[in-house]
Amino acid sequence: MTISTTVHSMGRYQGKMVPGLTSRDTPFRWISATHCPRPGGGRGAERGRVYPKCRLRPCNIEGLVTGLSIQRDTGIIPNIHRPAVSPRETGTLFAVSLVWNHMDMALRDAYTRLHEKYFPGTELPIAFEVGGETVGAERAPAPRGWRCFVCDLAKVLRGASLAFDEASIGCRGGRFYLGYDAERFPDFRYFLSTGKPGVIEGERYKQTPEIVDELDRGTVRIPTKGKSIVFKRWDRLAAADNPDAVVFFARPEVLSGLFTLANFDQADPNGVISPFGAGCSSIFYYPWLEQQKEDPKAVLGMFDPSARPCVPSDVLTMAFPMKKFERVIGFMEESFLTTGTWEKVMKKIDRSNTLNTP
Repeated sequence: MTISTTVHSMGRYQGKMVPGLTSRDTPFRWISATHCPRPGGGRGAERGRVYPKCRLRPCNIEGLVTGLSIQRDTGIIPNIHRPAVSPRETGTLFAVSLVWNHMDMALRDAYTRLHEKYFPGTELPIAFEVGGETVGAERAPAPRGWRCFVCDLAKVLRGASLAFDEASIGCRGGRFYLGYDAERFPDFRYFLSTGKPGVIEGERYKQTPEIVDELDRGTVRIPTKGKSIVFKRWDRLAAADNPDAVVFFARPEVLSGLFTLANFDQADPNGVISPFGAGCSSIFYYPWLEQQKEDPKAVLGMFDPSARPCVPSDVLTMAFPMKKFERVIGFMEESFLTTGTWEKVMKKIDRSNTLNTP
């Protein structure tokens, strides 16, 4: 969860309550600062005084909350330590916009209750974070030979937390979509299409190598090099986590609810996209890209025939960028989920659970 606030800061510390901040050593990012030189120079700046030469300066500096002051009436006030915005900041007054990244435990628990209420007996979603907290997460083992990384996510659905890194991914397509390989492997254009006699067998997912070239032309590289990608089940998220997206593995009745929720608060009928790509692209690549947008879309996926052996029959995926999922949680109780129509669907969910229980 991202919480934005404004803190007036002189020197190393001035505190203002930040709602939801619950622990020290919380990372934050300075996104802008109003720089106000004090007339005549000197040290310090007078609070409340008007400085005529103020100007807004964008910045993108990481810092750390080094301590917390607990106030009975106002809650938690962070003691802020940050690097200098400029070498000459002494004697300046800053009005600083901060972004605090952490998981809201109340939000986590609220959705867990709503999930059981409206999607009873079905699996909770899993969440991923690039560069996430690896404490308590099992390092995903290096595969022996080719292995689709989607197969390993079954452990996460059962409650394990897995940290993937470059050595954990045995599929060359997976290494590309997860950002660990900057380029496609040689002859990929033939691999995805017709094949190349005597060199490589083709998957025949595209008609010609030229179509593959066109497909790849606009591909964006995700900056994961040197970072772990941590997957956790929703109810295993901790305060230190800041997930990029959540991913549901679901059957049609649940998907119908998720699809409708994804479109609930907008006139645009395209609140869900379903781009072509490998199974891992619909779970990680496209959801991560959507999370970077101001108005992200959910991603329907798991249509890749090569990844289908890793998921149960009749199961697809629906991934929500975290920005969008936070909004969804906020309006679930005013949506169609509270109607008699959804009660009928929940009876079908119950029957589906019975049919698919081992």
